[in-house]
Amino acid sequence: MITVTLAPQAGTGTSAAGTPGTPRLEAVTDTTARLSWAGASGAGRYLVQERDGAHTWVVGESTGTSVTLRNLPAGSTHTVNVLASDASGRFSAPSDPLTFTTGTPSDAACAVTYHRDTGWGNGFVATVTVRNLSAAPITGWTVDWDWPVEGQSVSSGWNASFGQTGRHVRVTAPEGSGPLAADGASTVSFGFVGANDGPNPDPTAFRLNGSVCSGG
Repeated sequence: MITVTLAPQAGTGTSAAGTPGTPRLEAVTDTTARLSWAGASGAGRYLVQERDGAHTWVVGESTGTSVTLRNLPAGSTHTVNVLASDASGRFSAPSDPLTFTTGTPSDAACAVTYHRDTGWGNGFVATVTVRNLSAAPITGWTVDWDWPVEGQSVSSGWNASFGQTGRHVRVTAPEGSGPLAADGASTVSFGFVGANDGPNPDPTAFRLNGSVCSGG
């Protein structure tokens, strides 16, 4: 008979640290986000990890209960949670996630206004107005955004062509439309009927031909 004795390596096994609280967004700019969370018993340090589907990676670390994430892309959406580490380096279960979107740069080359005209239990009508603030006119524009939550969608629209994949929406200029004048001298507007299965927050980041736009 062969007897095998197994011993856990350092940093494995059940953590003595509790689970941290759900992170909160304290402040956000176009490139930074300050997060805080309720501390966990037995925690020596905390790791903030970002999640994208099945993939996770560490984006911040702190011995306290807050951290500022830096060098984030403007108008980008992130889903993060927090893990606590005990004195032996063993990690707790992750906190519930937080999803947030960074802001837009002050020198944005475009501006978008999103206005919800009316709404009912599981639907709404919205109008989007776009201005080109760059020094050159734009012909053949596209406007992109991501819905903040699942269950939001475009059902039908006018004055443009609409497409949606997952949460991502792309709106394309109608064939034969004129250019968007430079320096905000003209605007283009389109509208749509949307559907929502639950909460219906407004999108917070728009792109014109790939460039992040300011709001308003």
